[in-house]
Amino acid sequence: MRILGRLLQALGIAEVMIGLVTGLRGDMKKEMYFALAGVLVFTVGWLIQRWSEKKGSSHQQSRSSSPTES
Repeated sequence: MRILGRLLQALGIAEVMIGLVTGLRGDMKKEMYFALAGVLVFTVGWLIQRWSEKKGSSHQQSRSSSPTES
């Protein structure tokens, strides 16, 4: 799940870059659409990554807090 989050973040950044290039060519409307879509994709990826890291850290804490057998 963490890899999916990182992949979406990279895709979001690339989409914003495509939007900026499109804006340089003179199409401001497409630039805004690409920028907005890129920000949304990046945010979803960031949330997925954050959620998976919290889930992983709580899972590791529960394992480390369990009593060990001697």
